[in-house]
Amino acid sequence: MAREGERSRFRDQETVEDGKKSLINVALIDGSIQHEVVGQISASNTILRPAPSGTGVIAGGSVRTVLELAGVKNIVAKSIGWLTR
Repeated sequence: MAREGERSRFRDQETVEDGKKSLINVALIDGSIQHEVVGQISASNTILRPAPSGTGVIAGGSVRTVLELAGVKNIVAKSIGWLTR
């Protein structure tokens, strides 16, 4: 019988493998995205706008984390319409 630690380690490995399958390449120009992007999931919208060099990452919450990990240096992001229920 497998112990709890072994099962959770196996779930972590599956999660990492699933994440690697959904990776995408992000084309950057001078550390920023090429054009404005609007993402929509149910009632929530997120707007990503290119920014001039030296602006930095202006975003909140998990959007900032994802953009920094993607290597984006200059961007303005805004989340609109999120309900916490």
